[in-house]
Amino acid sequence: TQGRTSTVSKGGVPKTIANPASNCDVPIEGRALLDMIAYNESRGAYNIRYGGDEAIEITDFSDHPRKAERITRGYNTGKFSSAAGRYQFITSTWDSIAKQENITDFSPQSQDRAAYALAVRDYAARNKGADLLQDLKSNDPKVLNNIGRSLSQTWTSLPGSTSGEQLTSDSQFVEGYKNLLENQKKSSNCSAPNVA
Repeated sequence: TQGRTSTVSKGGVPKTIANPASNCDVPIEGRALLDMIAYNESRGAYNIRYGGDEAIEITDFSDHPRKAERITRGYNTGKFSSAAGRYQFITSTWDSIAKQENITDFSPQSQDRAAYALAVRDYAARNKGADLLQDLKSNDPKVLNNIGRSLSQTWTSLPGSTSGEQLTSDSQFVEGYKNLLENQKKSSNCSAPNVA
């Protein structure tokens, strides 16, 4: 999230991702969006934190690691980042969304839940209350472009970021999201909700 640089330059269009989002409380379109965000933020790893030129492994998931490392290159060189987890939450962002969602640990399931809640909150705030899930379900490239750009202030690797570290173009975001949505549909272990 804000205030961090990538450990490794990434970019491109994902066809798959390691450790797809699996929190069944998040709708399938939301899980695909989380996979697209994680593609550039962490390559899907829940257990890493920013460590300068090398990612540092997280072994304790009881809470956000709360450790800041000096940024060694890129737009924020010389500053410090506490970015951690699959979505590279900085401590203050984690604390805000964890409090809002009553999240008490940093487990993969909690990271998914927090990232989706943050995406919903920030998207609505930047789009006059727009419904993120409804817009994801539209599958309209223009609407999907707007989602990527709207969330680039939260995750600076997304298209339209002014932080200097944008790693994904509009077309890469849309194509990658669609690929990852298909993967979620094929591999999801979540059962369909009961409809009365």
